[in-house]
Amino acid sequence: MKKLNILIILFLSINLFADELVWVDTQVEAIKPSRDGVKYSTISILADPFIFLNAKKKVESKVVYPRKKRYKTSSTSTSATNRKIAYSYTKGLILETVINNSVQINGNWYKLNDNVKGHKLTKIDRTSVILTRYGKKTILSTKSKNSTLKFKK
Repeated sequence: MKKLNILIILFLSINLFADELVWVDTQVEAIKPSRDGVKYSTISILADPFIFLNAKKKVESKVVYPRKKRYKTSSTSTSATNRKIAYSYTKGLILETVINNSVQINGNWYKLNDNVKGHKLTKIDRTSVILTRYGKKTILSTKSKNSTLKFKK
């Protein structure tokens, strides 16, 4: 008797759930056809969704690459001795990494308003920094002119 009751309940439940399976099959068939997405031309017209808050002003200056040290003797003499004036530029300053408000130049880490070989670090961008000395601005950039890659074996 128990086996018969279990079989009857099993057949009734299968019959009830059969309607649910038919509904699932119709939903799957409705989803199957391929849907058209947005065309590339429509996407290219849209504006950039990312907003950079500190992108109000762009610095319009040239990228200056490191120069060699130059020495100049002054033409005016004071008390019979000539003074030698040494002009040091950004010789050997190489910008390696920029992370938030810190930069790595020649293996040393600097923050905004730090002195780097006599230059004051005045501005930090995503790929470049601006150094100021005697009112002259110098830009160091992480972008390299050399596009050839050399790998060691």
